[in-house]
This record gives sequence, structure tokens and C-alpha cells, in this order.
Amino acid sequence: MTVTTTLPGNTTPIADDLGQPYRELYDHMREGFAYCQMIFEEGEGSDFVYLAVNPAFETKTGLKNVIGRRASEVVAGIHETDPELLRTYARVAQTGASEKFETFVEALQTWFSVWAYCPKKGFFVAVFDVITERKQAEMALRKSEEAMRTLFDDAPLPYHELDKNGIVVRVNRTMCDMLGFDASEMVGRPIWDFVATEEREESRASIA
Repeated sequence: MTVTTTLPGNTTPIADDLGQPYRELYDHMREGFAYCQMIFEEGEGSDFVYLAVNPAFETKTGLKNVIGRRASEVVAGIHETDPELLRTYARVAQTGASEKFETFVEALQTWFSVWAYCPKKGFFVAVFDVITERKQAEMALRKSEEAMRTLFDDAPLPYHELDKNGIVVRVNRTMCDMLGFDASEMVGRPIWDFVATEEREESRASIA
């Protein structure tokens, strides 16, 4: 992964100075790896140049022949679609503080988990993995849970959910209307508070 390249507008070669042991490590790691130099214009990070990547980079991003090229050349429209990603990398390269984050890269239509750190001022390393399947599964689960909540809340029959001690965890609108209470008045209280006095002992016994 030894790279020597030249930044656009710069005649000074930039060498991959990560060192042989690190190059071997990054070449064989499962995660994608990119070593980049940030380009600043008027103090703002406007672009970056790929100096070195590992084989997993291409597999996970689908991007090829990126060495020595600007991100804006490799990923069309990145300034418009993913400005926050550029700002994050610029912040890491400028401050030296590493950041770990999850982001959806609009230009690639892919979710990534990224750890970015600064090996020296003006440069950053991004180690990343694709998490699109996990994110899609999480979104599907949230939609399913929302559908179940709606089904529970809007059911025409009265429903409630109790914990092991008989405390009301949730209650639907129909039951609230039937008993004349708001959900906020019922949740957190024992269910026998809402049954007829003569039935309370039986209600307690059924929970015990």
C-alpha cells in the first residue's frame, strides 16, 4: 500500500508514511481504510485527497482508482449530498480529536460506521464498515413496533399490559374511555386501583 502522489496544484510528492507494519495491518484488515489529506479553503474543509486505501476500501465503497484524486472527483456531488461528512473529516484533521460516528452517505446510498482520527495535522484516517443491512433491519423493526403500537392503541376492545407486580405498563384508548381515566393516570399504578372494591382482593391474588 505504499503510495507516492502529488496533490492538485502542488509539485511536492506526498508519500504514504504509515510505516511497513501498519501498511501490512491495514492491507489485511476486514474494515475499509483510507488515509487522506484535507484541503482547506479560507479555513474551511472543502475537499480531501485519497493518499492510501486498503483492498477492503474498494469492496465496501465500490470506488476504484482513487489514489491521488479528490473526493469530489471520485464521488460526484459529495459537496451537495454529504456536506456534514466533509465537515467532520475537516474537524478531525484540524483539531486532532478522533471521532466515531454512523452516517448515511447519500452519494453512495450506503450506511457506514466510521472511526476517524488524525495521524498529523491536516490529515485524517478513516476506518469504516458498511452497516446498511443493520440499519435497514433497525428501521424495519421500528416500523413494525409502530404498527403494533397503533394496533394496540386504536383497538376497539379494551387492552392493558401489566408487569409482574400488577403495575400498569400501558393501556389503550378504549380502556381509558371505558374507565374514565387518562393513560397517564393509570400507568405506574396497580391494576386493582381500577376495579370494583369487592373485586380488588381477587385481582391482587391473581397477580401473586
